[in-house]
Amino acid sequence: MDKNKNDPHSFLRLVWDSSRCQINVGGIQITAALEGFPPFAVDAMVVEQDTSLIMGEAQAIKESEKPAWYLANVLDREQTEVPGTVLVRGKDPIQMLAIVHDIESDPTWQEAWIASSLEGVFYEVEQRGIKSLGLPMLGTRHGGFKPERFIDLLQLVFGTDAPDHLERLWLILPEGSGCEVVDGFKKIIKGS
Repeated sequence: MDKNKNDPHSFLRLVWDSSRCQINVGGIQITAALEGFPPFAVDAMVVEQDTSLIMGEAQAIKESEKPAWYLANVLDREQTEVPGTVLVRGKDPIQMLAIVHDIESDPTWQEAWIASSLEGVFYEVEQRGIKSLGLPMLGTRHGGFKPERFIDLLQLVFGTDAPDHLERLWLILPEGSGCEVVDGFKKIIKGS
C-alpha cells in the first residue's frame, strides 16, 4: 500500500518537484515554496510591511464612531517606522516585520530598504538563535521588485555574514514564480 495515499498534499509532490526547489548554501538548506505550503515548521516568519504598519497580514477593522476627518488626523500624527528596519514581535513563531515600503513614496520601496531589512532580519536570526525562518521575497509582492534582484541581495547578505544558527530557510515565492529562482543560487555555487 502506498504510504502517501492518506497524505492530502501527496498530489502536490507530483507536480511540485521539491528536490529542484532546494539548495544548500553555506550549510543552510534553502527551500523555495509557495505561501501556504511550508516545507517545514519555522521558528520565525518575516512579514513584508510598510512604515505605518498597514500592509502585511490582514487585520480585523472595527467601526469607529469618530468622523473620518478625525481618524485621518490621528493617523497623520502617529509615529511611523523607519524604512529598512525590522521590528520583532510575538513568538511561536516569532514575527519579524521588515519595513520595506513607504506608502507615501513612489515607488513604495527602495532597493536599499530591502537590503537593509535583510541584514536586520539575519542579525535578529543570529541574536535569537533562530534555526528555521520563513522569508518572503521582499518587495516582490507589494511592489515591482524583481525576484532575481532579491536573490542577488540575499546572496550578498549570505556572502558577508551568514547566520551561524540558521539551518533551514523557507524562501516564500511570490505568486506565479517557480523553482527557477533557486537557479540563481545554483549558478553562483557552480561558478565558485
